[in-house]
Amino acid sequence: MGLLLPLKSLLLAILRLLKGKPVVKELAASAGVQAKRVGGIERGVVKNVLAEELERIFTSMACSEAEVVIVASCLEALGDLDPQADPAEAAAQEQFVAALGRDLRHRMRGPVVVESREYPAPHEIEPDRAEARDAWAMLSEVKTLREMVLVVRVAREHHRWALVERLCDESERAASKDAGRARDLAFAAVTIARRLRVRKGWRRRLLGFAVAHLANALRVAGHLVRAERMLAAARRLWETGEDPDQLLDPGRLLDLEGSLRRAQRRFGEALDLLEQAAVLTRRTEHVSLKTASTLAVMGEYHRAIRLLTQVAPLVERHPEARFRSIHRFNLAVALTHVGRPREAAGLLPALRRLVEGDELDRIRLRWLEGRIAAGLGQTGPALKALEEARGRFAKKGLHYDVALSLLETAALHLERGELAEVQALTGELAPIFEENGVHEEALKALRLFEEAAARQAVTVELVRRLLAWLFRAQHDPGLVFDPDQEPGVHLGLPEGSRMQPSSILGPGSGEVRKVQI
Repeated sequence: MGLLLPLKSLLLAILRLLKGKPVVKELAASAGVQAKRVGGIERGVVKNVLAEELERIFTSMACSEAEVVIVASCLEALGDLDPQADPAEAAAQEQFVAALGRDLRHRMRGPVVVESREYPAPHEIEPDRAEARDAWAMLSEVKTLREMVLVVRVAREHHRWALVERLCDESERAASKDAGRARDLAFAAVTIARRLRVRKGWRRRLLGFAVAHLANALRVAGHLVRAERMLAAARRLWETGEDPDQLLDPGRLLDLEGSLRRAQRRFGEALDLLEQAAVLTRRTEHVSLKTASTLAVMGEYHRAIRLLTQVAPLVERHPEARFRSIHRFNLAVALTHVGRPREAAGLLPALRRLVEGDELDRIRLRWLEGRIAAGLGQTGPALKALEEARGRFAKKGLHYDVALSLLETAALHLERGELAEVQALTGELAPIFEENGVHEEALKALRLFEEAAARQAVTVELVRRLLAWLFRAQHDPGLVFDPDQEPGVHLGLPEGSRMQPSSILGPGSGEVRKVQI
């Protein structure tokens, strides 16, 4: 907390003075607690303070719940202040807290409604979700975890089940680009779920839902062991909780566990979990895209295409343009992956309209245009597009994606017998070898390419194998490179050539472009 005494000690001391109870013995006698223990709690020497003890003490002082909450929230907020913050950050923090205080005082003058229902009635569900949308409009402007936790602790009128649900959805959405933001939103959902005044079983189900999304944020950040433990805790809460009307998506935990199993390279288990989730979930299109990405990591590209085609009508009705662009992009890359660039080209006009607002998506689209051009035999435009994409990936520090684009370019030069151009490309590998984000097995494969180019021994077949392996290893770091294994994928070369374009999970994709669907 950063406080001299534990929060409970300060809380007791402040409320005792506030309520005019200067004599500890009298207070202890009225609460039915030993005076020595009350004094020990206040001095911070009693470690195992029971909640029921504090409740009896506060009741004996005639403290209202609002008084306890306000004082506790202020103490928690003080503990969250960063004494090491630089002057600019400290000034911004001061302004935020001042604005929050004004808003809180304004709200306290009017009626404050705190959710205290056992379980929402059918006619209350949609109004609750509408209120959650309004609350999210305010919370979405809060940028740091410290500020967000302060808001959700103080603004108890927003302590509603629907806001827990909304924060979890936003956490999953944020994970596509910012694991830290995803964690903060999920933590805020957990904070609210713990404080809801609803029946125990419903609160446990809500808490399990929120904790599962916190585990998902840990997975995205690469903390797989911690994510495993947290998801197990979420599952226990979920299974011992209750949600008779299934207000929360009943397939969500299976969906998130499927993502974790995929990250752990337990692909068979991932597919089984996603299959179970697809039966229960209200987000069939999300689960289907995740299943398709898992199939792609496994090298099952034809199955991925069939699933993406099957789910297309649902995706087209999805309200988010970003979701529709992910589906079309993955389908286009999948089609090039199995040598069907003309069909992929047919998806480009819609993709160009859908990705206008996202810089990284535009880079990925340029990369895809290069691959499709190569598949159609348009080598000049393909080289230009791949070079542009490679340069823009490099500026963003996406070195794995630079390597993929570089090898695709090398394959095109080799196909034209331009070995000198291939050797020149190896000069771009140095930053990649120094980048911590590229795993060791991938670096070994790239060194093999570099050494072969230096000896003038690099071949189209070697590049083909390297590129095919790298596309899978990007999402499966434990995959070991075997230079003698048939890759079973295509590179971006003309139709009729012995090589065709590749990869459903293209550069910059992370996990289907790091989208946590």
